[in-house]
Amino acid sequence: MNDLKGAEERLKGSGPIAFLWEKYTTKHLVDAGTFRRVDEHCSPWPSFVIVATEAMLAECPKEVQRLLKAIRDQAAGLMEKKTAPETIVQRYKMKLEDAQAWFAGVKWNTDGKVDADGLARGGNLAQCGHAH
Repeated sequence: MNDLKGAEERLKGSGPIAFLWEKYTTKHLVDAGTFRRVDEHCSPWPSFVIVATEAMLAECPKEVQRLLKAIRDQAAGLMEKKTAPETIVQRYKMKLEDAQAWFAGVKWNTDGKVDADGLARGGNLAQCGHAH
C-alpha cells in the first residue's frame, strides 16, 4: 500500500483488506465512506520513531545530529504555533475539531530524551503478542 493513496486503490479491488493507520489522518476517508474503521488501538509506543543504522551513526554523526535538531526545532515551532490546527486542516483534509483533538493529544519529543520505560513496555507487548 505504501501510503493512503495506495490504500484507497487497494480497497477498490476485490477481496478483504485491513490495515492500520493513524485515525485522524484517515478520518476524512472514514467520514466520506471510503474507509470503514472497525476498531481502534492505542499503542504504548510512539507513532513515529527515527532510526539509523550503526554504520550511519558512525560515518555521519554530525549529519544525523543536524537532522534530529531540525526535526525537533520544527516540532517545537509547530507546538508553539496558535494556528497549528488550521495548518493541519489544510494539509490533511481534516475538520477543525478533529485537528484540534489530534493536536491536543500529540506529545512531541523536542528534547531528544528517550522514554526507555515506554519503549520497553511497547517491546514487551509486541513480543508477548498483545499488540493488536
